[in-house]
Amino acid sequence: MEQEIELKLLVTEKAKGFIQSSLLQSLTLTGEPHHFHLFNQYFDTPGKDLRGHDIGLRVRCREGQYEQTIKTAGKIIGGLHQRPEYNVPLDGDTPDLEAFPAEVWPADVSVSRLQASLTPLFSTDFTRHCYDIAWSEDCVIEMVLDEGVIRSGSHTLPICEIELELKKGDPSALFELAEKIVQGTPCQLGQLSKAARGYMLAADQLLRARPLPAFLSVRPQDTCETGFCRGLEGALAHWQHHEQVYLQSGKVTDLDGVVEGMRVALQALTLYLPSLQCEPLLSLHKALMAQVSHWHWLEQAVHLKLLRSRKGPYRKRLGKNDELVAFLRGCSDSLLNRHHPQQLLMQPRYVSVQLALVKLLVTRPWRQASENWHSTLIEHAKGWLSQGWHNVLQSMPFSQSLTAQDYVYQQSALRQTLYNGFLLGNLFDEENRDRFRAPWLDLLDGIAELKVLLFLQEKLSHADLANKSELLLWSNEQIHALLAVMEKSRNVAMDVDAYW
Repeated sequence: MEQEIELKLLVTEKAKGFIQSSLLQSLTLTGEPHHFHLFNQYFDTPGKDLRGHDIGLRVRCREGQYEQTIKTAGKIIGGLHQRPEYNVPLDGDTPDLEAFPAEVWPADVSVSRLQASLTPLFSTDFTRHCYDIAWSEDCVIEMVLDEGVIRSGSHTLPICEIELELKKGDPSALFELAEKIVQGTPCQLGQLSKAARGYMLAADQLLRARPLPAFLSVRPQDTCETGFCRGLEGALAHWQHHEQVYLQSGKVTDLDGVVEGMRVALQALTLYLPSLQCEPLLSLHKALMAQVSHWHWLEQAVHLKLLRSRKGPYRKRLGKNDELVAFLRGCSDSLLNRHHPQQLLMQPRYVSVQLALVKLLVTRPWRQASENWHSTLIEHAKGWLSQGWHNVLQSMPFSQSLTAQDYVYQQSALRQTLYNGFLLGNLFDEENRDRFRAPWLDLLDGIAELKVLLFLQEKLSHADLANKSELLLWSNEQIHALLAVMEKSRNVAMDVDAYW
């Protein structure tokens, strides 16, 4: 068995020229570059038994030589892939499961039954450009550029990606080489392998937006390091998943998950920085804050989409107003043309922040800076939660009613404090925790709706519409009704005891 450690970058057709004309000039190769064709056929049973056990099976043909490979469940952090794989030579293009070591198979699996049921699912057909790089005296990296296609029946997906595989040495070298590539050619970190994309193609599946899990899976005995790493891993997974959802759908609302992932990562850094004090965390905190600020326009783009949607919450009052919808569509087009979200997802500074987060999870620099990383979460969680909620309660005094602008002003602090609950809430009693958080989550939803209505009013003030005064009156009524409901939720929230 081999343990594969590789970093995947999704690139454009410009990458090949960059590698040949620029990147290779700054690297030391251990031999001549070589190029060859690879054809991989992936197999499973009709009931997807192998996938059910997190096993991937392929037969690879390279220059007339066949090899079968099994990859078992590994770990993907950002674009860093770590997974065990088993390779066995074959005489032809038909897999032979009995030839793999017995340790590959779970105890309850009948290998002979699997063998009898195997069927091809999809193939990957590509040219590999391979470069062996001597990064340092004791570090060797294999860099490959793959160009080709994934095929299942009549359906296809393009392949254009760089993989950096550590052959020997310190994994941090992968990130140093990746940063050179990020600065030289448009790319993204690749969370989905060719196989994962192929399985989705074979099943005719599309990625879909998904909510953040209710709570991070942490336990009282977990260390601060464990809690921090799980928080960052979860944030990155959410962030990168929604990148790919948006690139498939083109829907601006799917970018909400991208920014939410950034914000959760930022809150994890904010929360744990006092305990894991080290310069790389502080630098990354500043870089991530700057990156979040570059996406400030997205909230307006989502508001515009919601307001003109014929299926959204405002469809009855606004959706049939063609003049208003046309005006809002023009505002939306102008906003998107100014910011070009697809290009933002490949900007070097954007990709570099993701790369730095993944490197942080691999190198764990706090271990050299402090001993606090191995203290348990439960030692700190109550104090961290208390401090956050104290700040929120101080800014929302029970003795006075809040205006729409008061609520809008508190959105960021309330959201950050609820993210603390996402990161730490699993340490505490479920019933008390959920009862405490429910009205605050309702308030956060209410603030989001308030901001949409206030945004509509701001846009109406600059619009030349026939029924402008009527729409302004309607939006005022909606705001006052919503504020009344939110004040009731706030009264409920203030009466519930803290769960920690």
